[in-house]
Parts: sequence; structure tokens; C-alpha cells
Amino acid sequence: MVNRSTPEAPQARGTEPVKAPLSSSRRRLLKAGAVPVGLTLASQPVRAWHCNTASAWGSAQVNATASVTARAADAEIVNECWTITEWKNNTYHSPVGYPWCKLGTQSSTYGVTGTSKNYTLATLFGSSGPFPKGCSGSQTVWYVLNNGTTFQKYMVVAKLNAKLLPGTVGQCLKSNTSDQITAMLDGVYSPNGVDGSGWDESKIMTYLYDNWIVRP
Repeated sequence: MVNRSTPEAPQARGTEPVKAPLSSSRRRLLKAGAVPVGLTLASQPVRAWHCNTASAWGSAQVNATASVTARAADAEIVNECWTITEWKNNTYHSPVGYPWCKLGTQSSTYGVTGTSKNYTLATLFGSSGPFPKGCSGSQTVWYVLNNGTTFQKYMVVAKLNAKLLPGTVGQCLKSNTSDQITAMLDGVYSPNGVDGSGWDESKIMTYLYDNWIVRP
């Protein structure tokens, strides 16, 4: 079950109605980063398909006005990611394809093969880790996707999506070339320059959800 503070899952992206074109004034606001992140997501605009780095998103939560410059300078990048369910079922997601096939653990586009089910966290995160809180390197990704906590699932899928889409998702999850997923794995995280008290698991998942990096 998704943490209580994690937003509800939206309608599947493949079935979303076609959006009306944005007005020229709204396009200028979006380009300038002048519309708060939460507001743009609620109205289902083009920006919902982009992600912000943790520091830019965190700044917007603290003070949307003060964060305009940070968000404008942030590398907003088109984010086409697989969801947790798509990883569990090896579901095709346009334009990035079948997740396990993209990972290279199978060629079959039907279901999840034994080879994919044996893919370990040590292979994904590196033999020495670190790993998501409560996990070990010997556990398989497949096991966590089906039996892990919501936080563990979010962290595993964030890492998978960043690994396979390094120029988009992977870039969004970096700060000064440092992989921010690694800093989030223990469920306590402080993005650069904002939220000095730190984020807990719930806020980390909310960030990943709101920026379309991980969805259920």
C-alpha cells in the first residue's frame, strides 16, 4: 500500500484524453518556471512529463516564489519512465519499450523470464551497495517488486529507470554529478540547499511520484 501521504495514482497515461493546446501566455510561464510544481501537476499540463532535481523541487515546496530561479535553471527533461506495475509485468511503454528487454536480461516481450527474476540488487546497485533500507544485495529485484515495502519498491524502480534512461531520469537524479538515489536509500535525505531537517520516506516517494520518476 502506498504511504498515506503519497499522491493517488493518476489515470493510466496511455488512456489520457488529448489535452487542449496551452495558451501562449501559459507557455511563457511554464518556460520561465513561474508556475508552482504542484499546481501544474494538478492541472495535467505538459510539465507533468518533466522532472525537476530534488533540490529544485524541494525549493518549490518551501517557497515557490523564491525557487523560480532555481527551477528555471534546472534541467527539466522529458521523463518517460516505466511504472512499478510495468516492471512487474514487463509491459511495453512507448517510446522506451519493454523494461526487462531494455535491461538486457531477456529477449522475450511476454512476461518476466527466470533470468530476469534472478537479477539481484547487488547487480543493480553494485556488490557493496548501499541498498534500499531493509534490503540485502542477495535479494532479487523481482522479490522486492512483489514483496518489498512501498519505499523499497520506489527506490528499486527509481534506480532501474535511472540506469536505463541515464540522459533523462538519471540526469534528473544527479546533483553535481553525484547520484542522489544513493543518498535516499536509507529513507532520510536532505537535498542541497533546502529542507535542512531532511526528508523521510514519505517525502522521498512524493518527490519521485510528483516528478514522474516512479509511479505505482
